[in-house]
Amino acid sequence: MTTSGSPQAPHDVGATRPGRITVVLLVLLVVATGAGLAVAGAATMPADVPHEAELTAEPDQRQVVCPASDVDSTSVVGLLPGADQGTVSADGTPLHIPDAGTTTVRGPGRDPLTVTATGEATRGVYATSAKNVGGGMTACSSPRASWWFVGAGASPGHFSRLELFNPRSGPAIVDVEVLGPDGAVESPGLRGITIPSGSNRSLRLSEVAPSQGSLSIHVQASRGLVEAALDDHVLDVLDPAAKPVAEWVPDAIGPTRHVVLSGLPKPGALKSGSGPSAGPSTVQDTLVLANPGNRGAVAKIRLSTREGAFTPKGLQPATVPPESVVAIPLGEFVTSANTSVLVDADQPIGAGYVSSGRADLVHAVPAVPWAGPAATALPAGGGQRTLLLTAGGVETTVTVTQYESSGKERDRAETAVPDQSTVAVRLDPKASSVVVTSADGKVSGSVLVTRDDLRSALPLTPVLAALRVPAVRPVG
Repeated sequence: MTTSGSPQAPHDVGATRPGRITVVLLVLLVVATGAGLAVAGAATMPADVPHEAELTAEPDQRQVVCPASDVDSTSVVGLLPGADQGTVSADGTPLHIPDAGTTTVRGPGRDPLTVTATGEATRGVYATSAKNVGGGMTACSSPRASWWFVGAGASPGHFSRLELFNPRSGPAIVDVEVLGPDGAVESPGLRGITIPSGSNRSLRLSEVAPSQGSLSIHVQASRGLVEAALDDHVLDVLDPAAKPVAEWVPDAIGPTRHVVLSGLPKPGALKSGSGPSAGPSTVQDTLVLANPGNRGAVAKIRLSTREGAFTPKGLQPATVPPESVVAIPLGEFVTSANTSVLVDADQPIGAGYVSSGRADLVHAVPAVPWAGPAATALPAGGGQRTLLLTAGGVETTVTVTQYESSGKERDRAETAVPDQSTVAVRLDPKASSVVVTSADGKVSGSVLVTRDDLRSALPLTPVLAALRVPAVRPVG
């Protein structure tokens, strides 16, 4: 169980102390010799984390932020096995989390929630936030300098709200870049945004950068680190009785030549909205590709199912002009449950998948491979939870462990994932978290949650990668 401790001011990992230099050098030496860091009950820490390429340092303290919401939300905070020797607090209030368990934090209403871990808890803390109304869910994230989102909107029928929060000491300064079908969307109000320590900014894109079509958003901090989240809404503007449906847009690590989009809803699932206006014609399944580069990109699109990866008949490669976004309808091609979308491009791009209906909205997860343990805290309230795993390059085997909130292990199983295939694992409805351990870094995935006929895709967070955080240098 984590021990209680008095609230501590956020520690800037960019502030170098003499004693830390020796530690970092030792860590680099260990990595160079192929050794790893181990957590009891978890796999060895890999020498190279697939999605992290920055110079990094091990933190004394780690923050995980659950974003501000337009409605009240509930967060679930978890710890990996063996990471309970330390303190965990939520907005300064100590949390008591059993080893390998979770705890539920109700509140603080619609404000951001900052979870702070110290000691061994920095090695294994993770969290999920769920709206109390409307079904939207998101993984809570550690602050960083760069954020990417694909599939946003800034029009009356599709509008997004960007939440920016600075949980650290000192102000943060960020720029927001918006790309659309016709190129960059210019807005002077999106440059040089100052966010004081402990403050958040909420930006409605339809007000600061109005435009039509699907958009990509890039948040870049020139000073400090921030937590960014994108709350997306769609509305049938032709129906006076229609109400907006909302979902968080999962963030992407950054542009890449290979993207796995995981957590697509079952075909036809969103067609069951209530009322006379519900029907197949209300559903749109769209692949969104964003090219931030200055050269055009050509992307090959495939689908991955349990039988392997294939290109559907009639689905041609997509050309994405420089600094632009294109939207590709995929509904007629996605015909099987538990399908992932594979995108291979000749230039680094971003990708998202949006499935929208009158009563629900789903954004697939741009999933990243990991080595070691990756975890998801499962929201309370029951429903169906399906773990979706996609292998890339070679067949791989992972260990899937499910835990109760008390930390008791409910199930542990080895799951084989064939090359280029997507495998579905039905999770125990009484599990409060799932930890997937990969030894070779050749798997990515998500958890698709269905609750009250509403669906959300949650990423699997590579928790031990948090041992490596960006080494931020003071500005000026």
